[in-house]
Amino acid sequence: MPRFVWLADGKIDGAVTVKKMEALRKIGVPYTDADIAGAAAAVEGKSELDALIAYLQGLGTNLKRNLRHGHRHGARIDYGCAVHRVLALVFWAYSKRRKADFDELARMPLEDDPPVKDSGSKTP
Repeated sequence: MPRFVWLADGKIDGAVTVKKMEALRKIGVPYTDADIAGAAAAVEGKSELDALIAYLQGLGTNLKRNLRHGHRHGARIDYGCAVHRVLALVFWAYSKRRKADFDELARMPLEDDPPVKDSGSKTP
């Protein structure tokens, strides 16, 4: 499994996050002015790995909450949130800043793995 160290190294730019939220609001994501105003401070010092973990936790939390409370209309809200998250992920993935990283990762399967040191232990 690739290590994806660039997720831990990449810091989130608060100004870019604000611009993305404004763009998503234009296509119907219900961000408030307060959400957008506080976005830069909310992501300050966070890595892209932190953002990915928060995203995955949010998916599970929303699903569990709606199932536990029997919200049938919650599926519509979850669908809107899922669309928002997919669009945010697409914007992030296709940003010019990511191109060099993705080009490097695309070549990864073609490269040889570094040799593994034998620790001397035998595992079944």
